[in-house]
Amino acid sequence: MQNHAEYRILLTGVGAPGVQGTLHSLRTLDAYIVGTDTDGEAVGKYLCDAFHTISPAREEVRYLSDMERLCEAEDIDVIVPQNTAELGVLARHKDRFEVLGTKVMVSDVDAILRANNKYELLVCARELGICTGEFTLCTDYAHLLREVQARKSRGLSTVVKPPCGNGSRGVRVIIDEQSRDRKSDFYNLKPSSLYCTIDELRGILGDTFPELLVMDYLAGDEYTVDVLRTEDQFAALPRKREVMRSGITFRASLEQNEEIIRASRLLAEALNLRYCFGFQFKKDEKGQPVLLECNPRVQGTMVMSTMAGVNIIAASVRALLHQEPEPIDVNWGLRLIRYWGAIGVNDEGLVRI
Repeated sequence: MQNHAEYRILLTGVGAPGVQGTLHSLRTLDAYIVGTDTDGEAVGKYLCDAFHTISPAREEVRYLSDMERLCEAEDIDVIVPQNTAELGVLARHKDRFEVLGTKVMVSDVDAILRANNKYELLVCARELGICTGEFTLCTDYAHLLREVQARKSRGLSTVVKPPCGNGSRGVRVIIDEQSRDRKSDFYNLKPSSLYCTIDELRGILGDTFPELLVMDYLAGDEYTVDVLRTEDQFAALPRKREVMRSGITFRASLEQNEEIIRASRLLAEALNLRYCFGFQFKKDEKGQPVLLECNPRVQGTMVMSTMAGVNIIAASVRALLHQEPEPIDVNWGLRLIRYWGAIGVNDEGLVRI
């Protein structure tokens, strides 16, 4: 891609597993793409037109300095963030990039804070009449034990997670020691920290701990919804996650589930989320979709919507730059099958599979 491309895009977090899908979506534009990551050997280094290593978002002053320097040097039109940790920082400082002529494809800071906080999100959903299941916040073992026992009496398991965590960090499903066959687990399951007993969790956290969101654990079908919301367009594409590995979708199918689509629209409007983002739902024992969380950014398998005829990522870039939208026409019959690829790197160049 040449430097005279119509769009000059800075894509962050290019070490993400789904970066190739994001790039596929952005390549439908006439785009020169500059990738960034905190890892100097992130795979996107070899997939983007240019690459720069930057400071992590938690080092806010250095991060902003790095990003501003890059936007000025590369004459960037749009920043497309893929890393959850960057969203709040970029949302708070959009004006600093506007001065450089760079738009940031992120919702306003209030929307980001509410969407990233799973507890606040569920409170909002409950007020809208969207099914959430039972949930609360716990900061001590005694309260947590009561919640686990109450669910057990209703035949349900309990899941806990930090309200502002991401990437499955801190998520645990609490299981009953009596029903656990450890020998069977040893021979049949891969090592995993997802499941634990209440006593094991107490051994990790102690009697008091930072806030944990405590929810019903649902074993039904899981859905991720790709959402586009701009001044001119709205689209919500639920995709059923049929096979997952390490939290990544490896097989999925689009499903025109009007209940999930309606809930996604209500939430998007109430939170004032903009551009491209997503929600996650899971069905309960009655087949009712229950809200789990929100990803207020590009999602790792959002390329599936692109394949279905709705390029949510590219449409968001066009909307941000006040350009004419393209019509939305969803191919609801689409299925996705993911496979592993790789890049071989040597002095003579790259080999891709």
